[in-house]
Amino acid sequence: MPTMRFSRLCLLSTREGSAYEINFKKEVTILTGPNGTGKSAVLKSIYQTLGAQPHKVDQSWKRAAVSSLLDFEIDDHKYTAIKSRDRYAIIDRLTNTLIIETASVSRGLAPVIADLLDFGLIMPDRDETLITPPPAYAFAPFYVDQDFGWASPWKSFDKMYLPKSRATLANYHAGLRTNAYYEAVARRDSLLRKIRELEREREPLARAIDEISKITSGLAIDLSMNSFESESQELAKRSSGLNQRQSEYRRKLTRINSEKAVWQEQRAILHSALRDMEKTVTLAAQHPDEVDCPTCGQSYDNSIADRFGLIADYDDIFDAIQDGEAQVRRLEKEIDQLSGLLAEIDVQIWQIDELLSVKTDEVSLGDIISAQGRNETTGLLRQKIEELDTLIGDAQASLKMAEAARRREANPDRARGIRDQFDRFRDLFSTELDAPVQASRDAITSPKLARGSAGSRELLAYYLAVLFSAREHSSSVFCPIVIDAPNQQGQDSHHLGLIYHFLANTRPKDAQMIFSAEEPDIEPSDDIDVIWVGEEKNKLLREDAYEGVFSEMRPYLDVFL
Repeated sequence: MPTMRFSRLCLLSTREGSAYEINFKKEVTILTGPNGTGKSAVLKSIYQTLGAQPHKVDQSWKRAAVSSLLDFEIDDHKYTAIKSRDRYAIIDRLTNTLIIETASVSRGLAPVIADLLDFGLIMPDRDETLITPPPAYAFAPFYVDQDFGWASPWKSFDKMYLPKSRATLANYHAGLRTNAYYEAVARRDSLLRKIRELEREREPLARAIDEISKITSGLAIDLSMNSFESESQELAKRSSGLNQRQSEYRRKLTRINSEKAVWQEQRAILHSALRDMEKTVTLAAQHPDEVDCPTCGQSYDNSIADRFGLIADYDDIFDAIQDGEAQVRRLEKEIDQLSGLLAEIDVQIWQIDELLSVKTDEVSLGDIISAQGRNETTGLLRQKIEELDTLIGDAQASLKMAEAARRREANPDRARGIRDQFDRFRDLFSTELDAPVQASRDAITSPKLARGSAGSRELLAYYLAVLFSAREHSSSVFCPIVIDAPNQQGQDSHHLGLIYHFLANTRPKDAQMIFSAEEPDIEPSDDIDVIWVGEEKNKLLREDAYEGVFSEMRPYLDVFL
């Protein structure tokens, strides 16, 4: 199985001008230091950079708007992941290419992470749409959160929202279900949806055929047109000519009505002008030959000649009105003629109806045409149903194959063997941690735990049993193990020593282990690195580290510009 390893984590706050850098050089990295110096912030940032959201992020950390960079390898192929605010990017350092830059974890980042990790799990969302789960699902067994992770398994990341997450994650990561199994499930579910959609499309077509059959159930109609050959030929001939004439008359009628409207509008305008002219002529006749302006006092002639000029204009307008009246009368006459022609067409339509009512053996030509239309419609509907039935049949055959593949990949014998091995791992680790298993064959998805400090040790044994099983049987890449604050429920010094030494010395083959410890009492060695985190409380990031980290991260942050 391919293995993932972390090599460096950089944290940068340009808002506060501070930074932090940590290198993971050995198989085991222990982060130590007093409470509140930033150990959890480092561990939360690792998988958060890859899109897996932890439960609690301090408000001071959010205000600092910390960007993070994570260098990692998958079987010696080097990558860099960057997170800045709500944007993520992954760069292939071998080819120096940007794989993705996105603000969407579920739609953008998740498929890329799944591809890198060969994470083939497919799950239905609340709408029963099959999706690639968010990155938190790929990293679920590899991170134990200091709060939620020690209360219940499979809850170390926030927003594990998909239905039946716990059972699915346990079965997948422990190796009980493989990529091939979920590929078969996805294929099966996709075919089931396709069959349902085809059947929904078929249903109204079948109902339509039933309704048509009910309408024609009392008719014994010979659908042959032979007995109506002459009538049908006459009908076709008349219908063609009738349609042409009707279209021609209607076009003419439209044009004439438009022209009539223009003349009527012009006539109305001339009438208005004529009324204004009458008032002017009358007013001029009532004044003397010379008129003084009431405004300037100037005298003006009101001569007979000027008055006759107004009258001449009046006559021109009157003539124009008369001409317009004549045009309107002419157009109305043409409209009457065309209306008469269209009335004749109505008569011919009646004659066509008469042809349709011609009967032979009590069956009319109209009945024949109507029945033929229904028959043609029914034929088309039956043809479509046959096509759908073929598609449904093909899908059902493929569904049987997908279901057979799912059952084959489920492999009960293999699952029993893996479960037996898991129980042995869990029994062994529980004994080493002085936490006897409460029920040896309880559900792998939700183990029964003792209360208090023994329950925390028992849960740790469960986590490691899942990881050992995953190392041997899971389909996806094995990721680094990150465990935050294993000192839970007030462990005494003896049991706390057991926990720390267990984590430092018990891990699957080639696995990288990173955990936090306040006083681990473990010396650095060729395989173990002990790193002191933070110099003062609530201040992981340092101003003196800013320049160096910024120069390292700047080229990568440019992908977001």
